[in-house]
Amino acid sequence: MIGRTTRILATLAALATASSSRANLLVNGDFEAAPILGPGQSGVPIGQAKAIFSDPTTPLYDVAISGISGWTYATPVENGTGSDHGLARRNAEFGRPAGGQSAFINNWGRMMSQTVAVPLRAGDVLEAAIDFGTLGDDADGGRAGVFYLVAGQADPSDPDQFAAGSIILAQISAGNPTWSQFTPDVVVGNDVYTRLSLSYTVQAADVALGLPITIAFKTVAPSVGPTFWDDASLTVTPVPEPSALGLAGVGAASLAALAARRRRP
Repeated sequence: MIGRTTRILATLAALATASSSRANLLVNGDFEAAPILGPGQSGVPIGQAKAIFSDPTTPLYDVAISGISGWTYATPVENGTGSDHGLARRNAEFGRPAGGQSAFINNWGRMMSQTVAVPLRAGDVLEAAIDFGTLGDDADGGRAGVFYLVAGQADPSDPDQFAAGSIILAQISAGNPTWSQFTPDVVVGNDVYTRLSLSYTVQAADVALGLPITIAFKTVAPSVGPTFWDDASLTVTPVPEPSALGLAGVGAASLAALAARRRRP
């Protein structure tokens, strides 16, 4: 009797696990992976930030990094080898452990993205989240950014834009208190991170079916200074398989039957 009960409980536990949210699908979503470095380059010291310059002949190469693992972005200056975005270790200014690493974007319109091939079915729930923050003067012109959940991907020829045929499933804007170019969805004080969250439920015959899923974020013009981004995540909560629902019902019925037998005199 005990063995049978154990097997039923194990089956129900497995079904619950299968129907729960999957792990974070992003690579280097926390931006803690060591930066991509070229010869003579070094990592980001605590309290500093380094932009991306991958050409050893450019003046800023020695104080830069060559890339960020897992992420897609444009490098429009220095003949496509440099840009004013990269990795920062300024988390202490946000009240977090000083050693933490985050992404920053100081270019207007610059977008970072990551694309994941995810098999989807109607009823699946996509959830994306990221921390957004800014540092700066409470009296300046302000800073703002936008976070996207997209069916599709960044345009390979222009990574600051989405490729043709891509569909924005959800988006949210965030800005600090002095941002005045538009009213952001979320107002975030300086020197703090705030979690931005997006959710989308896949429908029957949805445009998302058959397309990869992308999360992306950008700094918008005319921000005064960079925006900072950290701890990005993308998860999918799958709709339970019909067979799984049937097994769950059988398991629950079996447990009820066992309990009834134990109550008999």
